[in-house]
Amino acid sequence: MGTCCSYERPQGLLGETPNEFVSELDRSTYSISGSIQEHDITPDAGAGGVKRASLKQEKSNPTYQSEEQINSVVVFAQRTLGLATLSDWQKAWCTPSRISIFLRGRKGDVEAAGKLVAQALQWRDQHQALLTGKCIPRWQGDMRLLCQGHAGHPLLYASHRFQTESYNPQDMVEHAAVVLETAVRIMPPSVHQIDAVFDLKHFQIRYNLDPRGAIAAAELLKYAFRDVLRCILIVDAPAALSMFWSLVKPTLPEGTRRKVAFLSSEKALELVTQLQGSQAASHLEEVMRANRLPGPGAVPSFPCEQACKV
Repeated sequence: MGTCCSYERPQGLLGETPNEFVSELDRSTYSISGSIQEHDITPDAGAGGVKRASLKQEKSNPTYQSEEQINSVVVFAQRTLGLATLSDWQKAWCTPSRISIFLRGRKGDVEAAGKLVAQALQWRDQHQALLTGKCIPRWQGDMRLLCQGHAGHPLLYASHRFQTESYNPQDMVEHAAVVLETAVRIMPPSVHQIDAVFDLKHFQIRYNLDPRGAIAAAELLKYAFRDVLRCILIVDAPAALSMFWSLVKPTLPEGTRRKVAFLSSEKALELVTQLQGSQAASHLEEVMRANRLPGPGAVPSFPCEQACKV
């Protein structure tokens, strides 16, 4: 697989090589399916890329969440919102796997998890028309789903190739929300996370002096889309990004920060090959190459490319 461009890797990055970064993700990241934990990015997980723990093993694990705990979180969230009952829209979102994520993040504290769930439900209610496709966001730049990997994990790609002015912060958040919601909808039942590639080859600080949009988008990862990202690859980041990153980084949950790696395009392709398979990596390479050549570039299709549509 060829190199899109040469790049000096910044110092102090998580994971010196793709293999080391995958190992770090394996230690810090996992998704929940019902009551069964899935370490879904372990390199030796088998042909399907998924290594499942048995229910018996999981019940002996401190991260296991009982049905009673999960129900208690939902009830607490409902009371926090001052509701007599949840709507069907809200109930459909409160799956055991999703509520377990909030419980795990708050070390089993039902009330703390319930407060986060309430915030997520409130945000989703306020944006129900957007998330259900009844209204379309004002698309900002290029953020889309490229394809799905061999195990079904969506691959999100974002680029500044087409940015000619500052993004509107609210529109930026709505754009990101629709892309993330689409990713969640197209995942197969065994998959609960996506991989994200932020291609910053054309990043210009003059168009990105206002961090409000990025900070608000980061808030989505705390509540409405908590733990939906398996890894975040920042590709070919310019030195000018350091100031912007210093503002956004503190707003991210610690678990999310551990999933971030700054890589060259070549190393990013190696990592995506490991995580998603060669077809997804080839698709990513094609798009990144087009966005580095003269001409129209890889013109996006929102919120996802045809390869993602089901």
